[in-house]
This record gives sequence, C-alpha cells and structure tokens, in this order.
Amino acid sequence: MQTCLIIDDSEDVHALLKARLKPEGLRLTHSLKGDEGLELARTTSPDIILLDVDMPDMNGFDVCRELKSDPCTWSIPIIFLTASDSLHLKVRAFDMGAVDYVTKPFFQEELRARVRIALRMKRLQDLLSQRAQVDGRTGLWNDTYLTQRLEYEVDAARRFSRSLSVVLIDVDGMRGINGLHGMPFGDRVIQQISELLVGQARPVDAVCCRGGDEFALVLTETDLEEATRQSVRLRCLIGELHFEADGRPFQVAASCGVAEWQSSFYASTLMERASLSLATAKANGRNRVVQHAMDVPS
Repeated sequence: MQTCLIIDDSEDVHALLKARLKPEGLRLTHSLKGDEGLELARTTSPDIILLDVDMPDMNGFDVCRELKSDPCTWSIPIIFLTASDSLHLKVRAFDMGAVDYVTKPFFQEELRARVRIALRMKRLQDLLSQRAQVDGRTGLWNDTYLTQRLEYEVDAARRFSRSLSVVLIDVDGMRGINGLHGMPFGDRVIQQISELLVGQARPVDAVCCRGGDEFALVLTETDLEEATRQSVRLRCLIGELHFEADGRPFQVAASCGVAEWQSSFYASTLMERASLSLATAKANGRNRVVQHAMDVPS
C-alpha cells in the first residue's frame, strides 16, 4: 500500500482529504505543523506529500526546501495545497521541485487524478532506479549500484591484494543555493559537476550520485595518497566551474572525504571512514579535502 503524508495546519482540511482520498486506498499520515511534518517525512519515507503553503510555524516553501535538500527525501513528490491562485506562487512551487499545485477548495475527482498521476510517476521512477541502477537526475550510477560495486571491489582487493579508495564529494552550501536561486539552477549545478567528474574518471572507476548533492568515487588500484591527490585536483576543478545566476557570475565549492581500504575493512567500514572524513571537512570550514582524520593542504 502506498503512503501519503498530509502536512496542513487545519484539522478540517485533514478530515476533508481523508474522505476524498479514501477511494484511492492510500495509507494516510498527518501532521499539523511544518517542522513535525518534515521529521515525519524523514522517518517514514512516504510515497507522496500533500503540503500546505500557509502554516504559522514553518511555511510550506521552507518545508519543501528542506525536503529537497535532504538525500533521504529529495525524490518524494510534493503537491502543494493553497487557497491562493497566484501565478507567482505556482512558479515558485514548481521551481522548488513540486510536481503539482492544487488550489482549495478541492474538487474530488481532480485531486484524486493529480495524486494518482504523481504516484504513478513515482512508482515508475522507483522501478527504473532499482532496475537500471541509474540516478535519474544526473545519469550517474545510484546508491544501489554503489553498494553492490563496492562489495565487489572490496572482495577483489582482498583476493588480489589490490589498493582501493573511496572519495565522497559534497557540494558546499547546496541548500542555500537551491533556496536562493531555485531548484532548476541547483539541478544545473549538480549536472555540470556530474559531467566534470565523469570526464575526469578512468574507465575502471565508478562515479556515483548518492542523491541530493553528494557524489561517491570508487577508485580501483588507487592508494590513499593518489586518491587524495585526485580529490584535491577535482576540488579545484569544481571551484573553477562558472555558472550564471540572476545575470551574475556564480561559483561553487566542494568538500571531499577520502578513505583507503584496509584488510580488516568491510565495504561498509570503508564508506564509514570516507563519511567521517567528509564530515570533518565540513566541520573544519568546507572547501577542503580530508583523508581519515588528517587535513590535506589544498
């Protein structure tokens, strides 16, 4: 059974939506506050979110921005609900990544049809991601492929005494970029960085997108020193990319975490080491490369 999260500060709207969506056979969860709904989305991973725009504590646009900035929730389709028919609000909603915009009062058949379409697209995207193991936004390998590939490479490194490293790359301030310039601009940034990483990779390497703004590189036959050297070069190249936002030049920066496989490591251990290195890079000021617990001048 597919699930629908409703975030709206009106109990009457919740009751109305429950009645009008009943024929769809959805499991509904409810939240009257934006911040509580955001946490519920992160913990339950609903298939679709119906999100009110005007709420007192945290408005719908703020909730949407948080959802689309989180790798765990960015792919959940969002339908905005509002009493306003403003073109400006509609454009803003779509720019932030919403799949639809429905005005109150709801017409039952129209609402149900819009929800069905969004769920159908979500189902197809999930199937494609699972079968093709490709991230739909960037065309890179996705997290599912990364997990399988890393298991294979760790096994090969153990059997043949090969070196193996993982690099995690996170775009600094991506949430603010999306909030200031809109999701379409943010998508262009991610896509251009994807192209750069693919262009710099060797055929034997794997370039993956873990959702949101994080990339993972699986570097075979590569020790920690060489992986760090490559990471420093990639960080510099990302900083040299030129974008234009609102008619003005715009540049981005990235943080990198590097880890090398050791004979006592599982694949998950290697990823944990890289994640800890990336977190250290973020905590120490961003726009830098960190290997294990050591900061690398770059």
